[in-house]
Amino acid sequence: MKAHTSIFLSSLLFCCAPPREATQSSPKGEGTNPVTEAVEVSPNKYIDKQEAGIDFVAYGNEPGWSLDIDLQSFMDFKTTAGDQGIRTAAVKESTMPDSQAISYFAETEKGSLKVTLMKKACMDNMSGEKFTYEVRMEVKYKGEEDFVLFEGCGKYLPDYRLHNTWELTEMNGKIISSEGLPKGAPRIEFNTTESKVLGMGGCNSFFGTMDVKENEITIGALGATKMACSGLKIEEEFFSTLSGKGLTFLVAPPGLILKKGNERVMAFKPFE
Repeated sequence: MKAHTSIFLSSLLFCCAPPREATQSSPKGEGTNPVTEAVEVSPNKYIDKQEAGIDFVAYGNEPGWSLDIDLQSFMDFKTTAGDQGIRTAAVKESTMPDSQAISYFAETEKGSLKVTLMKKACMDNMSGEKFTYEVRMEVKYKGEEDFVLFEGCGKYLPDYRLHNTWELTEMNGKIISSEGLPKGAPRIEFNTTESKVLGMGGCNSFFGTMDVKENEITIGALGATKMACSGLKIEEEFFSTLSGKGLTFLVAPPGLILKKGNERVMAFKPFE
């Protein structure tokens, strides 16, 4: 994915009429439709969009709509109602203070788009696909006075090759092997469809969440079992290096590299 470039937006300062809601609301929140069960989604589903440079996708229903965001250049909004949609030529971003919400704004001669992403589990109540963001989108076509509100679910599209189980080979400048570790070298599975991580630190199994945006990955606090083993110093360093830190990743077949700033902190090979 492309390196991320943030440019200014403050969606809290828009001076316009309150949005009117679309005829029927689209899915909002996990469990909106208790009949629909979550479905397993292949990490390869969005390969075509990733290769086209799309960084974020969102969908909604009743009325049906879709949104593709290329953070470097455009937002593309379409509906199933047969209107012209809006494709913008610029994207402005802002992180709202004291919240996990991110906003994007763009305008063109056809109209304006305001998109707010809230970090919250969300499930499409028609397809059953699970997403990591609730999406609130306000759309105004040229000549209209009010914005129309659409709501749905969305997610960033990480490199599909990250979705794998990886074995640690290097950490903070040291070569890592399975020697002295009762359960082998530390390994981690990045599940990009569920935004989760799990694995084995060499002694204890662990699990946690992750948030991936372009080539940036943030792994939340890890939960782990509490077995006492030899080689715990390597495991503790492994957990500490991963957890709670914003890292960048590079999938360079056949390996994976994690960096903190310009410093290479971990290297992995596919786990077999």
